[in-house]
Amino acid sequence: AVYSLNTEAEAKTRKAAFKKLEENRISGLKKKSDETQEAFDLRKLILKQQMENIGQIFAETQLIEGGWATDEAKKLGLGESHWTALPDTDFAKWMTKLEGEQSHFAGLAISDKSVFSARVLMPVSDKNLANLKEVYQHSPAVLKQQIEADKDLSADEKAARSGAVDAGMDALNKSLEVGVVDVFVDIAPSADKHSFVLGMSSVDNRAQIETLVSHLGKVRTGWSSQVGLETSGETKFHSFTVSNAPKTMLDFYGGDGTVYVAAGPNFVGFATGVGSLDALKKVAAQAATGEKKALEAFVDVRFHARESLDVTHAFLKEKDFDLLRLMQNSGLQMGATSDAKPAQPGAEKKPGAGGGKTSDKLSALKNFDWQKTAIDAMLGTDDLVTLQMKLVHGAIDGQAKAGEGVLTGVGAVLAKFAKENLGAN
Repeated sequence: AVYSLNTEAEAKTRKAAFKKLEENRISGLKKKSDETQEAFDLRKLILKQQMENIGQIFAETQLIEGGWATDEAKKLGLGESHWTALPDTDFAKWMTKLEGEQSHFAGLAISDKSVFSARVLMPVSDKNLANLKEVYQHSPAVLKQQIEADKDLSADEKAARSGAVDAGMDALNKSLEVGVVDVFVDIAPSADKHSFVLGMSSVDNRAQIETLVSHLGKVRTGWSSQVGLETSGETKFHSFTVSNAPKTMLDFYGGDGTVYVAAGPNFVGFATGVGSLDALKKVAAQAATGEKKALEAFVDVRFHARESLDVTHAFLKEKDFDLLRLMQNSGLQMGATSDAKPAQPGAEKKPGAGGGKTSDKLSALKNFDWQKTAIDAMLGTDDLVTLQMKLVHGAIDGQAKAGEGVLTGVGAVLAKFAKENLGAN
């Protein structure tokens, strides 16, 4: 269980302590040898913003209560939390604003058979709006540096990618005017495959989306796009097709790697997979009504852990996929922060060079391959996970539930790690 009570006086101490932690973390950040100065500055800026946000919540939270329990009779894991904000703080003002928010997608139903679904509705604070504007201001230069440095791209492919960056960033900047994150996601069975659909509240970005899709059809030889696929009322539908889509994605979603894109006066959406265009049309139709309703939970996430983990694990192993490689090599990645390279097999550690039991255990934990063990353990079990956050009488109540299969998977992973690294039988 967790319990923390804060006061206005204590808040100043917390803020100062976290500020020191932030300074130490930022000062320890190192520029990588293959990283431009602009990419390093942007990575540092993003980390600074993240640390500031965490520090603000830490300092401005009045009460935090939380706990986790396993109900063996019901074969269920249950976690609960309760948060309140100190009066007259930015966190308290954010909660007040949250109370009045409504979603364009509240009327959309989610199937009980969905592999993954999520609804998120929360306002963006003035501070975070300013932070995002700063990130969006510096991101294009970094992304274009990565594009220009890629020797595998032709001049036409580089031009298309740069154009896509400009159109995408223009759309993101305009979307900040909405001042709220209103997102709907659903991955559901469709025929013998699956469909993916994503809807987001937006300002009118139809022109930017049209330009973006046009460029996406040229970012790699073999890719194609169709602008003006369909029009329904004020909503325009487009598509682009990825010629080298990952086998994992094609096996899961079916189709030929086509992604559908929709844009209306107050909405942007994406979809892929069997039956996904019809699913996207339903989301677009809901947004087109202009009706907005409050949600019971401002964060509502539900997923089946085994299938979600299985697909994600397989996808991340497909390192030859072009877009995944671009993301991994991007100056925006938040991965390793130094030039340290993984130790080669058979390499010996020198005394006093970071060796020892503690570092060995940490290295083992970092490199531990746990996914397949968890996937196998959850086969044929109740692997449903639900996460909800609600605003109740001016406080945030969180609840997480995990089915028996998830608990079994966690137990199997812990047992394997102990056996391989801690000498347990």
